[in-house]
Amino acid sequence: MIIYSYKEAAKLLNLGKVGLVPTDTIYGISARTDKIESIKRIYTIKGRDFNKPFIILIPNIKSLKQFGVNNDLVVSTVSKHWPTRSTLVFDIVNKEAIDKYEYLHRGKNSLGFRIPDCLKLVKMLEETGPIVSTSANKQNTTPASSIPEANTIFGDSLDFYLDVGTLKGQPSQVYYVTKSGLNKLRG
Repeated sequence: MIIYSYKEAAKLLNLGKVGLVPTDTIYGISARTDKIESIKRIYTIKGRDFNKPFIILIPNIKSLKQFGVNNDLVVSTVSKHWPTRSTLVFDIVNKEAIDKYEYLHRGKNSLGFRIPDCLKLVKMLEETGPIVSTSANKQNTTPASSIPEANTIFGDSLDFYLDVGTLKGQPSQVYYVTKSGLNKLRG
């Protein structure tokens, strides 16, 4: 199903649906972070390595608290780097969060987050809460930049496609956050 509004996408994501959502960089396959079965579906749909975590899009810095990241690193790093097209990977320092979110971090004990530089998307995230996002491609292939391309790859395996036209961006740059600074992982 093709849709044309972030508001409609929010409703579908809140119902546990998996869909193609435009980000501030490229189209991403997304589901709410608290919908474990939906996240499992994304791994299957993409043919993605089950040990590889997804990026998490969040509406604001406060959203990080629930994931158990080091608050001192958040305060000293995030204000300089968000909202931008940069994903920041933080270690999870809270044992309870490590256990609770194992299905997200896949044994890595760290998660990558981004506050998107797109107001419509941030407004949607305020309605859905954090969502996982991964490029619109099968593992190790080029991401789709339009709905027709994505539909050719995924067809009915996705519940919806949010169409905003062609996106020719690049995936986000990814940095690992440490006490001594940022280490570039991708981009």
